Amino acid sequence: MIRDLQRIGGRIIVAAFCAGVLVFGSCSKDTKEAPREEPAASPEQSAPNAFIERATVVPDVVLKNVDGTTARLADYRGQIVIFIFWAPWNKDSVSQIPAMNATHNKFSGHNISLLGVAMGTKDIAELKNFIKESGIVFPVFSNGDEIMGRFGGTRRLPANYVVLRDGTVFDKSLGPRPARYFEDKIKAILRSRM
Repeated sequence: MIRDLQRIGGRIIVAAFCAGVLVFGSCSKDTKEAPREEPAASPEQSAPNAFIERATVVPDVVLKNVDGTTARLADYRGQIVIFIFWAPWNKDSVSQIPAMNATHNKFSGHNISLLGVAMGTKDIAELKNFIKESGIVFPVFSNGDEIMGRFGGTRRLPANYVVLRDGTVFDKSLGPRPARYFEDKIKAILRSRM
């Protein structure tokens, strides 16, 4: 009788083990994450930053000024450049305007330029109106949507680039920054003579 119980017990254990393997195997297949489609990117959350990071040379893009003139980013080689992607519809961008104005006013004329590149602004007259109403004093270019891909996209606005005289990125940050942030970066570059 004991032998019969041992045989039955052994069979129950083996059966339980096999059942567990089958259940676990089927569960693991069912719970395996199926490939998900990525949601469509909004202008504020486009492709992740791919290649324009610290120590990378910024691309030589054509900048379309709101006054109708054009410039190239390469025209600013030899200067320290604060290059900012922002948008008038983005609250973080708007909150950074006073810091951008203060930085422009403090360092303008010292071979340091702050350039704002607007995103999501197809209506130039509307953008000009926004610039005037906001009291923006730094140069604003209107073709951010056109050139953002050359910078690898961004997850957040404003996207701030502090660029050395040779065109390489010294620092990059996402989201609003105070004037002190830009001032500290400029002072660090000047101290190190980069």
